Amino acid sequence: MKSRILCASLLICCAAFARQEASTPVDVYMQSDNALWAFIWPAKALVSEIFARIGVSITWHEALSPLDRKGVHNDTGRPAFTIRWLERVPASASGIALAAAHPFNYSGPEVAIYEDRLQQYLKQHPDVQNVALAYILAHELAHVMQGIDRHSDSGILNAEWSRSDRFQMVFHKLAFTPEDVDLIHCGLDARASGRAQAPGTGTL
Repeated sequence: MKSRILCASLLICCAAFARQEASTPVDVYMQSDNALWAFIWPAKALVSEIFARIGVSITWHEALSPLDRKGVHNDTGRPAFTIRWLERVPASASGIALAAAHPFNYSGPEVAIYEDRLQQYLKQHPDVQNVALAYILAHELAHVMQGIDRHSDSGILNAEWSRSDRFQMVFHKLAFTPEDVDLIHCGLDARASGRAQAPGTGTL
């Protein structure tokens, strides 16, 4: 119920202002020195492409940078997010989670990717080996950009991708729903203007 109220409020917020034609710039910080480095570079390119389609321009940084808790880089004033790699899934994670989003971490909004779970997923679904990481990153980044605990019934923010979804991934066709696009821009606008507030903590 709380998630629905938050979503409705953000959609009202979005309806209150006209969408700007220019892309919204964001910074994403991620180190690439891990066992999955070979998948990371092409994944970053596809993630940038996915977000460019909805008017979000990502600048990637090869580091883990301390951010303002609201998710704004102190030097640029742009919304900024960190992606961390965990070799092993934490005990608190759900049985199928490949990653987790933490929109309101004390140290700033971040995504945690579980390397062991991701490697297992890639072995189980070899048909999407070349694109799976990109869509996982896009899914989790969308969570921290929106700043709310929700999933969609279809598209990139679906809680569990179907065989049809994976088929669309291969051809770079899986996309965000129009509602997700509005919520992403609302969340980014709230961070940039200093209006982002934590409705609670936890993983998505």
